[in-house]
Amino acid sequence: KLNEPKQNLMKKILELKGKVYVLDLVAQVEQVEQSGGQFVADGTRRRTKGGVFLNLLKSQVSKEEWDKIFEDEKEVRKRRKAMKRRLQYKGENNQAEDNLQQEETSKTLPVSYKDCLTNKA
Repeated sequence: KLNEPKQNLMKKILELKGKVYVLDLVAQVEQVEQSGGQFVADGTRRRTKGGVFLNLLKSQVSKEEWDKIFEDEKEVRKRRKAMKRRLQYKGENNQAEDNLQQEETSKTLPVSYKDCLTNKA
């Protein structure tokens, strides 16, 4: 009903808060949608139903509950960021190695046909 792609997050909310609470929150989302929806902080677009749901949830739970709900999401985000950093570093490292190989190759190749005949490098 909310079209939220983060199914694991929604399951965790259901486990921690209960079915009745979640259904009540979904009803609140429907009311917000019927009254024109909710815009993101910068006002450029409307929130999705899942975004409205999470925003309402955030306003109704304690900081500790919110952190508990999102602890897995934060861990996943950390892992993705670390992987991205590793790949970026590996890419920069490979680029530096390629540049070094090109420099070495260009130094060892003869510059002209005459150098080939005289074996000058």
